[in-house]
Amino acid sequence: MPRVTPRSDIETRPGSTRTHWAAGAASLLAAVLAAVPLVAQPVVLDVRQAAFPAVSPTGYVARSGQWIPIVVSLRANTSDPLDVFLGTECIDIDGDRVRFVEGPLVVTPGVERLAWLYGAGGSDGVLRINVLSQDGAVISRADTPLFDLLPENSLLVLDISQPQWTALQVLESQGAAAGEFGTRTHNRGVVVSRIPAANLPDRWWGLEAAQVIAWDTPDPGSLSQSQLTALIDWVRCGGQLIVGLGDAWPRIRGTALGAILPVSGDAPTEQVATLPFFLQRYGSVETRVFERPINIAVVRDAGATRMFTDQLPGGRPAPLLFTQAVGSGRVTVCATSLRDLTGAIPQLRREALLAQMLDVWRLDPAFVQRETEQAYLMQTYERDLYSRVVRPIEFQQLGSLLLVLAMLFVAGYIAVSTLASWAWLHRKNLRHLSWTVFAVFAAAASVLSLGTVQLTRGWQNVQTISLLDVEAGAAAARGAVFFGYRSSGRQRDNLQLESEPNAPAAYLRGLSRGPMEPSHFKTPDRYTARPKRGLLEDVLMRATLKQFEGYWAGALDGTIRGQLVAGRDDGRLRPESYLVHDLGLDLAGGYLLYIDPRLRDDVGGDVPARASTLNRPYRPLYRNVNAVPPAAGVLALSLGSLPPNTRADRLGEREYRALDEATERWLARNEPDERNRPEPPTLWDVQVTHWAPGVVGTTGLLALDAIEADIAAALLLSTRNLYQHNAARGGFDSIGYPLNAVGLVDRDVSHWLTRGQAVALLWARLPGPAQLQRDGSPLKNRGGLTLYRVRIPITYVGQPPGRAESPGSESPESEIR
Repeated sequence: MPRVTPRSDIETRPGSTRTHWAAGAASLLAAVLAAVPLVAQPVVLDVRQAAFPAVSPTGYVARSGQWIPIVVSLRANTSDPLDVFLGTECIDIDGDRVRFVEGPLVVTPGVERLAWLYGAGGSDGVLRINVLSQDGAVISRADTPLFDLLPENSLLVLDISQPQWTALQVLESQGAAAGEFGTRTHNRGVVVSRIPAANLPDRWWGLEAAQVIAWDTPDPGSLSQSQLTALIDWVRCGGQLIVGLGDAWPRIRGTALGAILPVSGDAPTEQVATLPFFLQRYGSVETRVFERPINIAVVRDAGATRMFTDQLPGGRPAPLLFTQAVGSGRVTVCATSLRDLTGAIPQLRREALLAQMLDVWRLDPAFVQRETEQAYLMQTYERDLYSRVVRPIEFQQLGSLLLVLAMLFVAGYIAVSTLASWAWLHRKNLRHLSWTVFAVFAAAASVLSLGTVQLTRGWQNVQTISLLDVEAGAAAARGAVFFGYRSSGRQRDNLQLESEPNAPAAYLRGLSRGPMEPSHFKTPDRYTARPKRGLLEDVLMRATLKQFEGYWAGALDGTIRGQLVAGRDDGRLRPESYLVHDLGLDLAGGYLLYIDPRLRDDVGGDVPARASTLNRPYRPLYRNVNAVPPAAGVLALSLGSLPPNTRADRLGEREYRALDEATERWLARNEPDERNRPEPPTLWDVQVTHWAPGVVGTTGLLALDAIEADIAAALLLSTRNLYQHNAARGGFDSIGYPLNAVGLVDRDVSHWLTRGQAVALLWARLPGPAQLQRDGSPLKNRGGLTLYRVRIPITYVGQPPGRAESPGSESPESEIR
């Protein structure tokens, strides 16, 4: 099929009428001639969808460096079935061209076949899809439509509902990135892509670019088995699924989709004219009944966090909204249709409800104004997380060591060949042989230097960075892995990354590009990627560094477990709290995060259900502030080193001792101000005081509080959805350095912070368990960094302070209950 030139690529030049007629005639002739080969093509190729349709200049969006799913239709023009391959080409970070290949695919005459192809990396503007024969010859081709790159801070929501969930339009935004100052109202922009469920990718990583999928009244039967497995694996690998049940529960119950939903029950669906508690909280004054009766699934929560409970006729309690972690991701379930529930409330309340379901939160207008002012004055600029995250796989320490050795060698050579040799010749009275001796030294030094070069080139080295998600007490782990591979010589390798059986499939690709323009090899090469096998074939290694990234799932050599008990009166962990692990290595440090249990919701007085709804934290200093970032309502305790098989008791003892000493000094004042009462550190405190300065690279007193840049970047990447870039030791309206994550997949786990769930972020200066395989044999990891992100249950004891001291969530914008 001939390439269709995008309209934006056509260059218009002034010319005469004759020129335009000639150009038109030439175009018509080219179109006629181009149509002739189509009849003879053995396979007709049609691109059904590439990337994700959304509101953008081109109508499609994708993320830079991440997987781009492409759906194509194949039809054979032959009398016999054909075995073909699909392929497309992209460019990796080093400038090498990567052929992404899927197949073999059997195309039967007279039968249309849908197939999926996945590409990642840079391209020349348009992805060209080729149908290849078994010997690699191109037998058909087509170009994908142009697509736009999403801002790195945007939240991509896929709506696969039929009919569409149109209420999401209230959150769709144009200004999505932190750098687009003055235009944003929430911490991140929302981009909605609406596609049929039948167009979902057949592998989970095809959904990598999306953070949320909404499916109202789903029909699992509309998906193939591979698509349903991909959707479930995507949730287990960090995706967030929102499901509206309504009358769909009977067809979901007992399916693979129903197995990951946090509800159970076989009661029949009922129709109700009102949900009194919900409409009282979210409806207008005039709205106390629905325009027409709506369906509600009468279900029980299966160990889930109940976010909202309503009432059925006769006073029967009806759980309405549930949420539960599933692997690294989360499932949120609404007992009614999402369209029915959100269509009955005013737009402002609808926006608040949807924002909380999507974990986005409103920014303080004063912060946005200050941000805009400083941007215009160019007093702040973005810092990237990418370069800090990948630093451990850049072999900077090895490069520095080799440079020092080279300088020492040169210095030693000069000293021995001149001063030492002259002194020896002078003492032996052999000065007439000085030129001969010097030549011998030069020859020996040349041989020694060449041997040293060959020796250093012969060092094969692999370093890794792993961000592994773990549940307390379980050995199963999954997460992102980055590899830096330095080969022993110029060679071609087949590289593979495999997950363990019964785990989500692994993938492997070249490292994505960061915000800085990468350097390319002078002589670019080609290699083949087979995404469904996690395989890269014939990768040219040039005895220098080449970097890759992937996703791995498997088992650790041990577990991380513990018991957390927090007091609702003071927010502190009780003495019976502990952590222990048997991983066989030393954990160098970490942080423990949990929602401040002194806070209460507005209905039952329980701990708030989700961290993203916290805009009125306990700290007295914040009580008169209009909008507080949710991170200020999450307590953060620093953990010291954790040796294996050693129980870490008295968690937070250092912070609590410092807090008690500060409280004593505060009480010793003549008239202590309640607003300045010392409080335990929050996530907001450690983000702006310890983590962000480590990434930005501050000096002076702030540098004393900063932690190492690569660890700080991994911690911020893990909690980025709750990060507001305030200045260290400043207020909520102060402006620090915005951070961008260009080139990095969204690895945030702050959605784990719910009622009854805490998160431990623990790191080790050692490589993780995932191993890169070369020609089927694992390569030994010789160094790196591993961050274990552990989800741990937490229980609460005691009663929270009175409402005068413990603020609730007085508005629908604060909490769903």
